[in-house]
Amino acid sequence: DLSNAVVALAELSGASGLHIAAIVGLLCDEDCGVRKIAIEALSQMGTDGTAYAELVACCHSDDDCEVRAAAAELVGSLCEDGALPPGALVRFLEDEDGSVRRVVLQRLSGMGAGCARHIQAIADLLEDDEPDVRKAAVEALGAIGGPGSAADYADALVDRLCDEDAAVRVAAAWALRGLGQATSTHAEAVDHFLRAHETEEAVERNWDADRLADMENLERLMRECALFA
Repeated sequence: DLSNAVVALAELSGASGLHIAAIVGLLCDEDCGVRKIAIEALSQMGTDGTAYAELVACCHSDDDCEVRAAAAELVGSLCEDGALPPGALVRFLEDEDGSVRRVVLQRLSGMGAGCARHIQAIADLLEDDEPDVRKAAVEALGAIGGPGSAADYADALVDRLCDEDAAVRVAAAWALRGLGQATSTHAEAVDHFLRAHETEEAVERNWDADRLADMENLERLMRECALFA
């Protein structure tokens, strides 16, 4: 059963590369829990597991969202280590589950300019239906940065200043500020946004802790702002 599989995989992952093939075989198990554990076991094997990197990348088509999310995490690590190209992770951006798309964007954000060639795929998710995904897309664009890359999408980031979700609006302000002189023409829009969102407003509306944290970020940004100076 699944519990026995968990124990067996834990032992195998501690036994180094000799048992990788057995673990890889479980990527096709009919039980989604076993498939997920197989991916997690491979992630613990360091460079020994990279030989099967492309097989793990193929898990983007698994029918279970938790398996796909685990695969995206591992593929992201392999991309950061150079075992796979960023494109192997980018294909997970088309996942139907928002949690998977968010994981992918967060991993791409960590790669910075290394995933600049895939910036259009990232920018497309600025219009995602789920706010957590839009926020992650904004942050990824901000992390890529620089003229000729994320700066080309400054207008789209300015549009996110009017997003219905507060966390997305805050992330957009930070991303625009981080792009600096590359988006100096948008300084007025960012400044207007910041001045319209004082921390006092959050207190008056009795916003929850997450919203208040967002407003505290805005307040910090306002203190730093000599925007684009």
